[in-house]
Amino acid sequence: MAYDIYTVYGTCLKTVKYLFNNDRLSCLADCRQPCKEEVIQKTISSSQWPSKAYKDYLISQKKYHNESDNMLQLNVFFNELNYEKIEEQFSYGTINLLADVGGQLGLWIGISVITVCELLELIVMFFAVCIKKINAVSEVHEVPAYG
Repeated sequence: MAYDIYTVYGTCLKTVKYLFNNDRLSCLADCRQPCKEEVIQKTISSSQWPSKAYKDYLISQKKYHNESDNMLQLNVFFNELNYEKIEEQFSYGTINLLADVGGQLGLWIGISVITVCELLELIVMFFAVCIKKINAVSEVHEVPAYG
């Protein structure tokens, strides 16, 4: 059997086209968006040109004979003069993450320090009350009874 490059090419093309049309190629997930993309929409219209009055003028000047076959007028118009720029950015950058972690860490360390200070204050107040009660009990025993 002879090797026919066109048959192989056609078979390969059909296979890839089938896979692409059935969304079974993973290239869409792997490919990034293009850096620059230009989309041009076209509208085509045609009419007989040149007009009868201009055609008569050209014939009178004896410059052209088959004007409709030999002449073309092309008008290019922009539908909109808008420019759309789409940029992709990280919504939450590394600097913001570090700032938020530092802020949270500072908050929780501050809360922890305040809690430790309050706990120490509670222990000191507890011992102060205990010492006052012990002194109050000992003072009660030292008072002589009248009678």
